[in-house]
Amino acid sequence: MSILQPIREVVFKTRHRLRNTYPVWYRVLNRKSRGFWNEHGRITQDNIGKTIVETLKKEGIAVTDVATLFPEMSFDEMRRFAFDTLKKPGIEQEIAEHEKMIQERVETGAVRAGKRKHVKDFIVEPWGSTGNNILPALDNPFIKANLDDGLIQIVGSYLGLAPRFRAFSLRLTLTSPDGAKEYFSQRWHRDNEDKRLCKMFIYMTDVLDDADGPFKYIKESHAMGRYGNVFPSRPPSSLYPDLGGVEKVIPADVVQTCFGRAGTVVLADTGGLHKGGYTTSKPRFMYTGTFFTDASVSPIHLKYEGDIKSLSPLAKFALER
Repeated sequence: MSILQPIREVVFKTRHRLRNTYPVWYRVLNRKSRGFWNEHGRITQDNIGKTIVETLKKEGIAVTDVATLFPEMSFDEMRRFAFDTLKKPGIEQEIAEHEKMIQERVETGAVRAGKRKHVKDFIVEPWGSTGNNILPALDNPFIKANLDDGLIQIVGSYLGLAPRFRAFSLRLTLTSPDGAKEYFSQRWHRDNEDKRLCKMFIYMTDVLDDADGPFKYIKESHAMGRYGNVFPSRPPSSLYPDLGGVEKVIPADVVQTCFGRAGTVVLADTGGLHKGGYTTSKPRFMYTGTFFTDASVSPIHLKYEGDIKSLSPLAKFALER
């Protein structure tokens, strides 16, 4: 190891922790987004939007549904598109390969190495930006939802600045066999991408009990919450407390378990402690759309080559790079 390597690591970590302090995050790194929000943003005025924003600010999470949040959109259209992606060539084989990886992990208890080391074997993505940063047509039902001006106003009201649309994906979460321990994002963790962020989850399947793999969140564990410093993030790394560690220090009554029918929408600042997808009954299918800020430690690289004239100013800003 180079004698300079420890120094580089200290400088690297110090830089990321400094940029994660609120004055630097808000005043410096997000000055453009803050100015754009001051010019084009507005605190959402309808009762539904106001309630969502207030709940997000207080608890870090808010739950609604497609019909309420997007009254002019069709959930049936979303669901048809989502399930059609599962019919794409190669998806059935990919599912089988992941099921095999899950079984091998559970049987051997081994941690994979090499390229498969960080594979979430319980997740298959038939569509989305994890593997493709090209934004599809704006009339795609999920992209329409993520760029809806009402939604962006809600997210901007929560963040206090104009957000950036960073990622989109459909994720099929496969069942875990008996005896499988919670693995990766099935465990309590904090996302490391930004000091404040907002993800939108839309259930494509019913999630009615714990066996269905519900999203779970520690209320008030976001940056501005009373549990924001419990197992705090260490940017630029994500935080995964030891199994059982969170339960020792967090009261059970602040754990929000998000049950709901297909069409349920969860908005959450995943910088707070959360987990999900430990399903033992049937695969869970869910859409995820992510908003970051200009201060994100992850490069923002969604690309769209078409005409965006029809979008609202905030939606255009969300796509600009």
